[in-house]
Amino acid sequence: MIILFALLFRLTNLTSKIIWHDEIHSQLHIVGYYSQELKAHFFNGSIIHPQDLFSSLKLKNNLQDSTFVDTIKGLLIDDPHHPPLYYLLARFWLHIWGDNIISARVLSIISGVLILPIAYFLSQQIFNNQKINLIFTLLIANSPFFILFSQEAREYSLWTLFILTSYLYLLKALKTTSIKLACLYWGIYTLSIIAGIYTSALMLIVIFSQWIYLVILNQWNRRNLFCYFLSLSLSFFAFLPWLIGFLNNFQTYKIATAWISETQLPLNIYFQYLFINLGRLFLLLNEVTSLNYHLNIYIVSIIIILLINSLIYIVLNCQKNIKIFLLCFSLTPILMLIIPDLLLGGIRGTISRYLVPSQLGLLLIISYFLGINYKYKIAKILLAFLLILGLSANIKNMYATTAWTKDINYNLTAVANIVNNDTPSLIIGNDFGYHFGTFFALSYLLNENVNLQLFSHQRELQNFQYPADFNKVYFLNMPDSLKLELKSNENIVFKESFSDRDLWLWEVKLRDEIKTEPEFDEKSIKK
Repeated sequence: MIILFALLFRLTNLTSKIIWHDEIHSQLHIVGYYSQELKAHFFNGSIIHPQDLFSSLKLKNNLQDSTFVDTIKGLLIDDPHHPPLYYLLARFWLHIWGDNIISARVLSIISGVLILPIAYFLSQQIFNNQKINLIFTLLIANSPFFILFSQEAREYSLWTLFILTSYLYLLKALKTTSIKLACLYWGIYTLSIIAGIYTSALMLIVIFSQWIYLVILNQWNRRNLFCYFLSLSLSFFAFLPWLIGFLNNFQTYKIATAWISETQLPLNIYFQYLFINLGRLFLLLNEVTSLNYHLNIYIVSIIIILLINSLIYIVLNCQKNIKIFLLCFSLTPILMLIIPDLLLGGIRGTISRYLVPSQLGLLLIISYFLGINYKYKIAKILLAFLLILGLSANIKNMYATTAWTKDINYNLTAVANIVNNDTPSLIIGNDFGYHFGTFFALSYLLNENVNLQLFSHQRELQNFQYPADFNKVYFLNMPDSLKLELKSNENIVFKESFSDRDLWLWEVKLRDEIKTEPEFDEKSIKK
């Protein structure tokens, strides 16, 4: 029943969810491109149809015949910090089940559902308590946080599966007295670690957390000590080919991830993001402004109080081995992100997808507290409260086209709704930063009356001429320097049509055309 319940919330209206920037990059690598290929082909000033963009991200419409090797090469060139396992699996999956991003999302859903039995057996291995097992499994199945990542054509749902599998078989391997079973369990543990590292480099945080647990527990015997270090050694040598490729492309990694270490937030905002990410286990919360609503503040406060109470209960009442396991599982990964942020600067600890290991651990802690105290009415009320929160969020998500996971493209539908009309329109843009992926994502939302003119560098627009063949012309995410330059042209006037933190849409008109449109004036230009 829990699996059917999980499938319902993950599959319903899956095709209505907007495709966004990061999913575009997933598909780009799955197909075997690297970004410069597509930039050279489409961002050259030619006027193109949206279908030209999104149809190019299909295996059968590839601009050149590509192979699995091209998928690996593209990742090393563009995103060496993203190991290739998910992308190779997705490519194989698309060959069989459908050549589009929605099919790739189904692969994530399958991973998200497979998490549930693994979560149940992990809880059983730790607590041997049916109530705790069911509560933990149900909370993951009902968590908007894990549901949303299960609906993304990204690697994080698959990574979650390998995280839980590695913990499960590590515990099994440590507990068994049978040599045959020990070999089997250590073998599966090793494979899950290798698969986890090749899915996300953040698996290294999980491995470190497990090492901390074993060191603190300090219950080694000769066999387990040998098997554990053999497992780590095999994992290292298995990952070595990708590690070499990563180091050879380290400069690309530094450029691609510079925003993580260079972005600075005031401490109060930083910790608000942490609280929001905790609340996302049970609520649909977008940005810090979500806490401006008193109801959200009260709900998140209740969740935090419940978590603190659960942690205190574990410290005071749990067996030593369970206590150490839960604390290492939940707190070590997030501390490894927060401490560098506080010492060196950055926003590692605020990025939701980086917090997957800790979120699993925190749910396990809450499940233990509620399960052990289930005989008390307050525990039943709290469990019902959490389930109702999750259900409400998931029902809302079923009918939504966007969510906080869409990040920089959260309001992309609003942009599309403005430019989609019955008259020929043109959107002009460039490939700076994240704009490249944004235009590909937008292409899925545009109708047949809209065309695109995309440039690789703003200097190509210095001698901008207003296109005569279109009734409406828009600039999307135009650099401020270019806007100032074009404003000096006395024949052109801009009007802001939409803006948020990451999307800026302006309509541009010739001054002679706006004499009959008094609302279209220079006062509307964003300062």
